[in-house]
Amino acid sequence: MKEFTLPSGCVLLAHDSPRTLPESRRTEHDYYALVASGIGSNMNDIDRHFETMIGLIGSDDQDAQMNAINNTRFLFANLLEKQQSPAQLAFCCLVESIDGQAWTDYTPEGVEQLSRELASRGLNETLLQSWWAELRKKSTGN
Repeated sequence: MKEFTLPSGCVLLAHDSPRTLPESRRTEHDYYALVASGIGSNMNDIDRHFETMIGLIGSDDQDAQMNAINNTRFLFANLLEKQQSPAQLAFCCLVESIDGQAWTDYTPEGVEQLSRELASRGLNETLLQSWWAELRKKSTGN
């Protein structure tokens, strides 16, 4: 377990690896992490998808063109539907407690509620990316 402190002073206790999660939470985490890694969750990811599509203009590889277009469509649909970052939702699956109070609702709705709660307490994209880097470093030993 690892402690994270939000700008508001709120202290989170979170698993430092999805491998230590109960199976149902691990699969929920893995879903959001997969969406974040493949499709994306922010403006840089949107730009990356458009760069790929631009690079495919004039290409004979129609499968690659359709894949790039569909990935961008899925990213937009996900952002519009959830209006929350898949990376943040994946992180929320790791959270055990907020200021010593156990979080117990890991349904998709509960994870989204936790995401909104953490955002209201100061969790943002920059902080989240920094924490993901810490967790990755610990899990890979680098």
